[in-house]
Amino acid sequence: MGEYLRRHCFFAPVREQVHISQKTVRYRPVEKVLDGLLDILCGAKTISQSNITIRVDPAVQRAFGRTGCAEQSTIARTLQASTPETVAQLSRVSWYYLKRYGQTPHHRFAERLLWVDVDVTPLPIGAQAEGSERTWMGRNRSKTGRKTLRVTASDYREIPHSNGFNGKVLDR
Repeated sequence: MGEYLRRHCFFAPVREQVHISQKTVRYRPVEKVLDGLLDILCGAKTISQSNITIRVDPAVQRAFGRTGCAEQSTIARTLQASTPETVAQLSRVSWYYLKRYGQTPHHRFAERLLWVDVDVTPLPIGAQAEGSERTWMGRNRSKTGRKTLRVTASDYREIPHSNGFNGKVLDR
C-alpha cells in the first residue's frame, strides 16, 4: 500500500497545504504529522506506539518514501503545536480526500435517496480537558466528557461529517 500511495503522490496535498510553525531539526513538521498518519495506517492505536510500529520497520518507511521516522515524543509535540489554523488546513485536506476518493460525493441522487445515520456518541474524557462537562454517558451517570455527532452514509461505510460538542450541548 505504501508503494502505491507514494507512486500516486497521495500525500502531496498534505505536504503542500498544511503548515505548522515549528523549527525543523531533523524532520519537517509536516513529515512528523505524516509519520503519525502512517502509524495509524500501520495499526497503531496511539502516537506512543509509533516506536514499535513504523519506527522499527525500515521496509515500511521505504515503501512510503521515507528514510527514517520521527520519535513518538517529537510527533506528539508537533501535534500539540497545532493551531486552529492548522486544524482548518487539515480539515480542508480531509474534505479534498473525501471528495476525490470517497464514494458518497459520487452518489446519484436523481436515481435514489442517500440514507444516512445520525448518531450522538458519548466520549468520556478527563475532567480538566477543554470542553469537558459532567453529563449523562449511558450507564455512567456522572462522567465528564464530550458528545460526538456523526453522520454516516451506511451504503458506502463513510462518515461524511463528524463534529464534537461540549458535554451537555446535545442533551437539550
